[in-house]
Amino acid sequence: MNLLHSITDTHTKGKHLSFENRVEIQTLRKEGYSMRAIARKLNCSPSTIKYEIDRGTVTLYNGNVKRYHAKAGQEAYNRQRLNSGRKSHYLLKKHFIDYVQEHYFNSGCTINACVGRSLTKELLPSDQSVCNRIHYRTVVTVLL
Repeated sequence: MNLLHSITDTHTKGKHLSFENRVEIQTLRKEGYSMRAIARKLNCSPSTIKYEIDRGTVTLYNGNVKRYHAKAGQEAYNRQRLNSGRKSHYLLKKHFIDYVQEHYFNSGCTINACVGRSLTKELLPSDQSVCNRIHYRTVVTVLL
């Protein structure tokens, strides 16, 4: 064992892997440990180790050799974390909210009239609609 094994803490179940955990996975894979043995050492599920190894494996030497690299695993984790989480209504239904804001400011109609006109004339799909509370909140943030 080298210094890396003696200074890293074991992984807590239910938590995300840290970069230090990924480095430990990399060194244990080089030493020939199986995925289950690595999972026991890090105190996590073997499927977590498998997914991590799949995520962080890179090809070397014109695609002939595949190896796990902790840095590649961490970069993939960071990319996926950027896209995680709930998307706001404004991002999901931007066209509908932009339509209502445009008619509210340009034609002087109320927000409810703009929403009603877009739904009755079927200018935008009804699944794009959002409730009045979101319309008013969006208009207030645009005005401020």
